[in-house]
Amino acid sequence: GYSTGGMVASFTQIISLLPIIPLIGGGKQLLYLCHVEDLSSLVLGIALSDSHSSLPYVAASNKGYTLREIFSILAKSMNKRVFFIPIPYWIAYLGFCVLDILPLKLRLRKDSLISLFALNPSIDFTTSKKLGVEIRTFEEGIELK
Repeated sequence: GYSTGGMVASFTQIISLLPIIPLIGGGKQLLYLCHVEDLSSLVLGIALSDSHSSLPYVAASNKGYTLREIFSILAKSMNKRVFFIPIPYWIAYLGFCVLDILPLKLRLRKDSLISLFALNPSIDFTTSKKLGVEIRTFEEGIELK
């Protein structure tokens, strides 16, 4: 959420500081998100469940959002107007390679960038749905502010 140190807090800080948002790869990466309260409910549901699965539990809403959509939704909720500049992946990757050798403490690193482009395109939500724990969509999650 807004008050935590998570992704939403980082993105809202970027939006409040910059009218132009750089989007690596055009921001087309599809992300499946989870509010921390929903994650807690899911963990509790797994702990209290009588049956356990060998398959993974997906801690995310089944509605995916592109990075561009996430920034747009947040900007709208903050009554801010933002503009996007697509940054090619290879330029961002080279930039992170340089930053990785510098003695800086950054929240984003090269491995974060690699993970952003190595996402699972076919997530199976079956195991998590069987628990009956509802994971809110991104818009529903930011309404908690």
